[in-house]
Amino acid sequence: MRPSAWPFLVCLLTACDSSPGSSADLSTSAAAAFRALASRRLDVDAAGQTPMLYPSPLFDGTHLWVTYNRPDGSNGLDVYLTAFSADGSIAVAPTQLDQSTDNEIQPTIALSSDTLLVAWAADTGQQPTNLYTRARLVDLSGAPRGDVLPIVPTRKGLPNAASNIWRPRLTSDANGFVLLGTWGIDEAPAFQAYATRLGIDGTLGGDAIDLGIDVAGTQDAPSGVVVDGTLRAAWQNEQNASDDVDVRATTVAPGGTTAATPTTIAIGGRTPSISASGGKVWGAWMTPAKVEVGPLDGAAPTMHLDGALAPTIAADTLGGAVAYYTNGSGLRVTQFDDHGARVRDLDVAPKVSTSYPIGLARIADGLFCVTWADGQNPALSSHAMILDFSVP
Repeated sequence: MRPSAWPFLVCLLTACDSSPGSSADLSTSAAAAFRALASRRLDVDAAGQTPMLYPSPLFDGTHLWVTYNRPDGSNGLDVYLTAFSADGSIAVAPTQLDQSTDNEIQPTIALSSDTLLVAWAADTGQQPTNLYTRARLVDLSGAPRGDVLPIVPTRKGLPNAASNIWRPRLTSDANGFVLLGTWGIDEAPAFQAYATRLGIDGTLGGDAIDLGIDVAGTQDAPSGVVVDGTLRAAWQNEQNASDDVDVRATTVAPGGTTAATPTTIAIGGRTPSISASGGKVWGAWMTPAKVEVGPLDGAAPTMHLDGALAPTIAADTLGGAVAYYTNGSGLRVTQFDDHGARVRDLDVAPKVSTSYPIGLARIADGLFCVTWADGQNPALSSHAMILDFSVP
């Protein structure tokens, strides 16, 4: 059986996973310049048509990139990419990446060597098989490299083209990219999490890997990071016959073709986000009453954020930061130290009118960029803000 497609704006609380794994060496001078922009709200695309949704950031050592959605003029969305210089000016004008009239949604971005890859979900509207994953390579000049790539992961040597493929999330290392997502497979009636290696040119690097099939469950919100060649992945697993839900995690060894047996890291947990720095992998996830943050090795959570929603995490050598919505509908980012203890909160917006996914990217230690969508529906715009935790 194949899972049916989900509605267009399903699961809005899934965080934008914007931890690209290994990227270019961070430029000290660029980071210092970005610090001067701290707490200033940047409009991702000031002249763009609204609603403008799903902004996801990445820092390449020189420029701050943001990929996002804006309307295509026919009741759907297109995928765009722009970049800021360290003085807050636009370095790369908003550029459309998709090349179809389909609904192209929820873009994700990663960097490997000198190549950006943006991937997204495409909804053709042709049910029952209407959800696909597409991607496009982009030079650091902002120029798209070639045409859109249809990403059709293979399983048991054959393309899984007859199934819906959903929830794309990218991570990377120096050797290329890893695409995580969920898809339909013959063994299970609902979406299951997978990961597949992509080369620096965006081509498939072998069969996709099932991260942990649960024939009785529906899997969602995969997140991953590559550490010393090992893929660390986490996802939401919800039982089809009950309300039981948890966050599960696994590893795939360098060159591996199968995932390790999954472990449950958060009973009652949803929408995990993971990130790594210095070999330490951190995770954040929702529970019914709070957001929890902790190491991804199965140890107990080290930080509890009461009433928080929709976390996304970015690690640095000091520990990292987690962005989330508060129970008063505000947007907040909390820094934590290398033991996972809460250090400091920075409030980005006292009240956000929507709960679209938040993006978070590290620029330097203690320096992050958060992205979000806000405004009066349907005039929703995407914004970015630099946060400097070194400033008292």
